[in-house]
Amino acid sequence: MVLLFTMVLAFTITSAGAQVAYQKTQQERIKHGYKKGKISPAEASRLAHQQKLMHKDVKRAKCNDGRISRSERQRIMRKQQMADRQIYSYNHNKRSRF
Repeated sequence: MVLLFTMVLAFTITSAGAQVAYQKTQQERIKHGYKKGKISPAEASRLAHQQKLMHKDVKRAKCNDGRISRSERQRIMRKQQMADRQIYSYNHNKRSRF
């Protein structure tokens, strides 16, 4: 019983940590694109707002019961994948801040 609880707790911590790490990577990609001039200020603002909302989703999911359920994790991952595609498209469109 204790082993099962420990495994569930470790998985929950790992999945929450993975969500946060994924977000940090996305934020670095946004910063890099902005510094290189590939992302305009308006695009950077939109992406930053989107990241802020995702961070709130992760915090809300953890606050409810202390862990992120499978459905919550899937919903957050879907949002992060959509943000990935948007970051990529903003980095590769013809707009720039220069």
